[in-house]
Amino acid sequence: MTQPRSFECIKCIMDYSLFYSRILDLGGDDVKTVLRYIVDNLFDKELSEIMFGVSKLITMLAGHNRVKLVKDDAFRKSMILYEKAYATLDLIKKIGVENILPRLLLLSIASDDFRTIFDDPYWDPVKQAKLLVNPPSPSFEQTRILDHIPYNLRIGIIVGNINSILIDRLLVEELVKRGARVNIYARRNDILMLSSCNDLESVFGDLSSNVKIIPIPDKPLFSSSMVHKIMFLFEENDLILVKSFLDIESLIDNICVINRSILSKILVMVKNDCDHLRALMSSDQKYLACFGDQIAEAHCIKKLFSR
Repeated sequence: MTQPRSFECIKCIMDYSLFYSRILDLGGDDVKTVLRYIVDNLFDKELSEIMFGVSKLITMLAGHNRVKLVKDDAFRKSMILYEKAYATLDLIKKIGVENILPRLLLLSIASDDFRTIFDDPYWDPVKQAKLLVNPPSPSFEQTRILDHIPYNLRIGIIVGNINSILIDRLLVEELVKRGARVNIYARRNDILMLSSCNDLESVFGDLSSNVKIIPIPDKPLFSSSMVHKIMFLFEENDLILVKSFLDIESLIDNICVINRSILSKILVMVKNDCDHLRALMSSDQKYLACFGDQIAEAHCIKKLFSR
């Protein structure tokens, strides 16, 4: 049985759909098609499956060229952040600042927010890069799990949006320096602003043999129909960082039915603007990094006290 979702979650799908319809210049009839898809599937599919379906539908309606133009624009903006972050990282290393991996992990979460980098006129790459210097607590306390990774740990990263891929490169470089073997997972095809395998090849292609790029299905990974098909993820990795919002939604949808031993390997990394997740974790902090079994435990506690 999947997680029941609230009116706020349905509103979130609508907002998500209208946002991407706007930035990709969909016409009125196409927007109606997207909204009709949502309404027609509300009672037949999991929320994450609807969101994924919406993402693929908007991508198809907008066309490859328009999606590529917007992705390229977001990537160009992210290059400014990368330059600032690279310089800041070099500086804090020279003055002996510790906890480099947790700081990069936090910046990776922050930089994945497509709305901010693309649509916020007040977005400031210099200010965002300063998260490496003054990371907010308690978010920083959560990401410090990476302070103590053992040598040769196998780490998987399910990437998010194109605008965070360069910061992910900085994170991967640091992980490799500490002996980690990193598997980076992405879809083969363009789905809105999600990084594709081609995007990864252009950014990570020159890294060491300790880094592999691996395609994953064009479906929400933790949906009830997919969980048994992705066991290879947990066989290939000791720790999996999940950045893709669509996959995080599918994890929340099915948190009750996924085995705890699997959940304990999943580290969710997300900007905390999902009302459902915020309520579930009783957290109002801006960025969230937590293990899947922590989300499951929070759900069990909430369910117990709601009786």
